[in-house]
Amino acid sequence: MCDVKNACHQHEIDDSFYSRQRYVIGDEAMHRLSDSTVLICGLGGVGVEIAKNLALAGVKNLILDDSIICTPDDLATQFYIRSENIKRGDTRAEASLPHLSALNPYVFVTLSNYPFTGQNGDILGALKNKYLNDITCIVATDCNLFFAALLNNYCRRYNIKFVYANTIGVLGNIFCDFGENIEYGPPDEEPPMNFFIDHIENAEKPKLTVKDSEQHKLADGSYITFHEISGMTELNGMTVRVKEISPKILELDVDTRNFGVFTGSGVATEFKASTHMSHLPLAMQLENPRLCTVDLVHPASSVQLHTAFVVLMMFFSKEKRLPRAWCKRDLRLCHQIAHQFASSNTNIDAKLLSKICATAQGQIPPLCSFFGGLAAQEVIKAVTFRFTPLNQWLYLGVDCLVPQKIPKSSLLFSASSRYRPLVACIGSKNVEKLSMASAFMVGCGAIGCELLKNLALIGFASNDFRQSGFSFNSSNSVPNGDAPSFTSLSPSEAPENSLDIADVDFSDDINDEHTSSVFFRDIHHLALELMRLGHNEDGFKPNQGDVPMDSRLEVHFTEADLLRLPLILRSNLNIGSFDSPTSVQEEPAAFNTNSNASIRRPCITITDNDHIEKSNLNRQFLFRPEHVGMAKSQVAAESILQFNPALKVVPLTHKFCVDTSETLFTDEYIQIAASGGEKSSPPVVLAALDNIEARQYLDQRCVINRLAMFDSGTQGTKGHTQVILPGITESYNDQSDPGSSGAGEIPYCTLKSFPAKPVDCVEWAREKFFTLFTLKPQNLSTLFCNFYNSSKCLLEAFQSVLNKGLNEFQNCKINASNLSYLINRPRTIEDCVHLALEKFEKYFRDKALNLLHRFPPDFTTGRGELFWQLPRRKPTPLTFDITNSLHLEFIWSFSRLLCLQSGMPLPSRTLGDFERNLLANAVKSFTSKPFIPLDKEVVVDPTVQRPAKKSAIEECPALDNNLRGALQKAIETLREYDNDHLICQPIVFDKDNEEDGHVDFISAAANLRAVMYGLPLTDRYEVKRIAGRIIPAIATTTATVAGLVSLEVLKYICFSGDGIDSSKNECLASEARNNFINLSLPSVLSVKPGFCDVTKLPNGESFTIWDRWDYRLPSRKTTVQEFIDDIKASHNLDISLITKGNDPVFISMMQPYISRLKNPFVQELKVSPEDKYVDLVIIFEGGDGTDEDVAGPPFRIILPLNE
Repeated sequence: MCDVKNACHQHEIDDSFYSRQRYVIGDEAMHRLSDSTVLICGLGGVGVEIAKNLALAGVKNLILDDSIICTPDDLATQFYIRSENIKRGDTRAEASLPHLSALNPYVFVTLSNYPFTGQNGDILGALKNKYLNDITCIVATDCNLFFAALLNNYCRRYNIKFVYANTIGVLGNIFCDFGENIEYGPPDEEPPMNFFIDHIENAEKPKLTVKDSEQHKLADGSYITFHEISGMTELNGMTVRVKEISPKILELDVDTRNFGVFTGSGVATEFKASTHMSHLPLAMQLENPRLCTVDLVHPASSVQLHTAFVVLMMFFSKEKRLPRAWCKRDLRLCHQIAHQFASSNTNIDAKLLSKICATAQGQIPPLCSFFGGLAAQEVIKAVTFRFTPLNQWLYLGVDCLVPQKIPKSSLLFSASSRYRPLVACIGSKNVEKLSMASAFMVGCGAIGCELLKNLALIGFASNDFRQSGFSFNSSNSVPNGDAPSFTSLSPSEAPENSLDIADVDFSDDINDEHTSSVFFRDIHHLALELMRLGHNEDGFKPNQGDVPMDSRLEVHFTEADLLRLPLILRSNLNIGSFDSPTSVQEEPAAFNTNSNASIRRPCITITDNDHIEKSNLNRQFLFRPEHVGMAKSQVAAESILQFNPALKVVPLTHKFCVDTSETLFTDEYIQIAASGGEKSSPPVVLAALDNIEARQYLDQRCVINRLAMFDSGTQGTKGHTQVILPGITESYNDQSDPGSSGAGEIPYCTLKSFPAKPVDCVEWAREKFFTLFTLKPQNLSTLFCNFYNSSKCLLEAFQSVLNKGLNEFQNCKINASNLSYLINRPRTIEDCVHLALEKFEKYFRDKALNLLHRFPPDFTTGRGELFWQLPRRKPTPLTFDITNSLHLEFIWSFSRLLCLQSGMPLPSRTLGDFERNLLANAVKSFTSKPFIPLDKEVVVDPTVQRPAKKSAIEECPALDNNLRGALQKAIETLREYDNDHLICQPIVFDKDNEEDGHVDFISAAANLRAVMYGLPLTDRYEVKRIAGRIIPAIATTTATVAGLVSLEVLKYICFSGDGIDSSKNECLASEARNNFINLSLPSVLSVKPGFCDVTKLPNGESFTIWDRWDYRLPSRKTTVQEFIDDIKASHNLDISLITKGNDPVFISMMQPYISRLKNPFVQELKVSPEDKYVDLVIIFEGGDGTDEDVAGPPFRIILPLNE
């Protein structure tokens, strides 16, 4: 462990751990991150989320500061607190320390020496001892606004970045202050756009036209840099501002009238300038805050949420507590404060303010996840100077989760529970619905782990709500004990039977001592001092000139006043009487995943056929190094029980795909898994997948079975969530994804002969790897296996073919390709080097000479244009040079893979003296073959597709003279074999296989091809990303997205009633959101999901994608005609076409099908005895004289029992 941490100090990045994150922020940012120190004040729900994400990200030092003692309520959001921490009286920081330390061996996690939190916060002591000097960023969470403003002041004084994040009930926010005139770059993670130029005008404001089918994809105000410009050479190296005219045309902010004439060749690359930004201190960001818009449906909500937050903080500063849950007096007081201090142009949303204040004692775990991810990303920006910082506030509220009416029983209970903070927000009935819900989750990677965490914290599928110490009272009595509690309502304050948010009258005068003018004088003076703090770096000072509301009152707030109670404390029951909840168990043994869990009772069924790799540990926080190689679903199911032992999880290791649709994941199975055995709860399907095809298939199954699906995905700092609700929204497949269109596929001619960009060379090298080390060895291995891997048996077979022909061995892979590969196989390391040298000359000398022979430098096209102009690049033949490191890397990596494939000992990856001498001798003994031009067509048309794969007949041709000659050479080769056992090991590309050097070969081959075509080289790190199809990923985005999609699941369960309830559907349709995030900007946008389209049939009926017509076939003797007549009688529709899959069953206009009308329908459907139903597509004739047929909804024939 110590050695690992020392490596971190030397700025060595463990690529096997950080690879996915490195592709997001880059190496320079990774080095800065690994040299940063972050102090987190407050380890509540949002604080521990931030700490977890920063530990995974890889800061150098993570300092925890939270002296608050663990309580049962902490179990609601703080997933690293256990029942034993509560019994021992550990602080939240102490409880979190070991778990955070286990996340990343490269991060030092320690407790603060000068705790700022609690009753005795010691900022002054920390300053005196220069404790803050080495801190890069301070994060304050769930913290008194006025204390945060003072802490922010000190941070600005000592050039420390500051992040402030809170989650209070159904409200959450984040504030950032990174100082003045800060420079960050690039602004986002997107690589610069790059395109070829077709034409540039000579004009004062010239127009630039993009070449061929490309688009520039630039916005107004972007900058581009020119290079390789022919004719108008003055532009080369120049950076110019552009204006978008169309997707293919830009206007340049440069006068080209006196420049040379553009002659048809050039490249433009987007130039991403650094971002300059100045932040204001927190104290100056209260009255006129810089707010980011999140909810596009209600764009003004951010102002209302900010007002509500300030009101809560002013209430807290005086009362030293948050408003009590649904206490009318506290709600009225909050409204009084709001009207005193709200801006004159702000119309206060009374209902929203009431919901936020009434639930302030509660917590929503998914909100913690969302803000934990967002805040951690801002910390990463603060310490790495990469991407655009938040400017400066971002709010998110989920007040829609608050019930309109709260029964008294939801607020009055006499025992503590881990779910009490959640009950305070959404009510006991909804929490109980969560505990009885089920879900089917496909995928258990990074998002899957985060979703499981959120589900565990909200008690989803726990079935323990009433068994976890949650006891209701039917009277107005309150809990015993002296400790304040949000349930300690006096009879006059308690709701009678239920409290309706609309019933609270906020116009009543408040005459008690708490709402006297003194209260407002104090608050007013505090606000004045806060404003003074924003302009003064020396902290709070006595009043000098400001006239308070009552000038006779001399009250001054000092730093000591603000430091007295910095963290927001939620009232708790008397901890001394706490007993461990009955649901808490000992930590589970290996793969103890609640053996009593069953899909027929409330549970979460997860399936993932993937296994844990080391690179997963950087994001998939439920996994540890000892889990590498184990099944993801099983380890996750075990690990999540530590967060909530009552959770019921059924882990599966099967792939959810077409192949398992009739054996395991049948329609009946996924219906039960999504909603429970009695199908009594709203069905929930969670898509935690990493590819489009899998999402499309899962969506298809959900639509067929009318199951709600919640999709989420990430790529780098970008992410999305989509809700797919039966009968309400469109499906995933209704939206075409740009990544599924194949638009980014490289044309065959570009890949084969005319690379235009470095990525084309990498893709070519990857294809060569597949052909040389996977496909050809696989074919030869099959040939060997057909003859028991015996050289003697194979020799006899070849001799038999020469004598008797191929009839006996038609399917044995005896063809010219395999024979040639067998004949030329290396048998010594020297043979491997010789073969590598042959390939070097073939790929990098002869290829160029052939192209130049076919298309000389001055060759012109039929249109009179030069053939060799961009995007085509004229190649330069390469000559092998043993002193060139790139040449050597290709030869050695190629030779090592040949050794591995041929069963020879694998030489060392590094070139020592022995290996260099071996290479030198092999090069000396190598005889280069002279170049002979090939009379072979060169494809130049980008629309020409790759040649089709040869058929089995072509692979096993007739025995001609060429094949006879090859067989005779193969027989001679086999006779020279000393060992009877034949080995040919296909090598499947593995981006993480460093020992065998898979990426070494692709990197060397790609860059040699780039040199040959005059393209820039690609570093090995980027080659690995392209060839390995690596999707950049970072834990912050995953946590943010998982929080958002978990909120949508909460809405769905809370708004789902018993049976069909149109009002509930209206709530779902109104409050459901799809989310699109880009944390690099940062941007979080929430929009309403698209509604499903309605299709009308000729008979006036209508349907959506969610409808399916089920028809129970009366008898297996029912004819096709009887079925058609029955549809006509019941729906007044005329059938034009019936298909089963791709096979036609009936076509009304074709005589062969008309003649079968009297046949039994099951006969035409070709059903098997075990089939219970058949899914069809039925097309109906158009009505009202139209000739257009109309496709009906999916049609299922329920088959009768065998007669």
